[in-house]
Amino acid sequence: MLGDAPAAYSNVMIRTSKLQAAQVYAASVMFGYFLRRADKRFQLEQTLGTLPKSPEDTLKALETMFTNADYSDESPDVTNPDYPDINDTLGGPKKKASVSLKQYVEAFSRETLAQTARIVSAEGVTLVERHTGALFGSMDGLQAEMQQVLEANGPAENPKELMERIQSAVMDEKVRASESYVTLYTLLRY
Repeated sequence: MLGDAPAAYSNVMIRTSKLQAAQVYAASVMFGYFLRRADKRFQLEQTLGTLPKSPEDTLKALETMFTNADYSDESPDVTNPDYPDINDTLGGPKKKASVSLKQYVEAFSRETLAQTARIVSAEGVTLVERHTGALFGSMDGLQAEMQQVLEANGPAENPKELMERIQSAVMDEKVRASESYVTLYTLLRY
């Protein structure tokens, strides 16, 4: 991204390649999707009182829940002492969970992270691709355009050189670019 050094509380025009803008947009959509799924999972486990401190604690809580279940119409009175019980969650006095969403997500295994980040339907994937394409143009076309410009001088020797080539391609209008105004708020310390 290119632009002048911002002053405190200023509007700055940022010019970036449409490929970079599309990638940032798609990554933001995917992060939002991941965050929503992680939060739903967190809320479910919090409601059930099975928020894990470790996989062993989760297994123990589930075993206790199933062992003590009487399968009647009443809710089982099984709680994890470290977390609020379901009655508190559904309207009783509020207790704060000792695990935050951030801590909960940080405890995910690689497999759980991958599973949570995955879009679960082909329709969802198609929707993200179509929406990104509608806003920025064909990703395949943008990638081919950028690749052609970057390969004109041979391979870049390091990441810094690659970024300089991308900036040059954007400034020299060799690739399609997007301009937007961003309001920047700089914190001033006295």
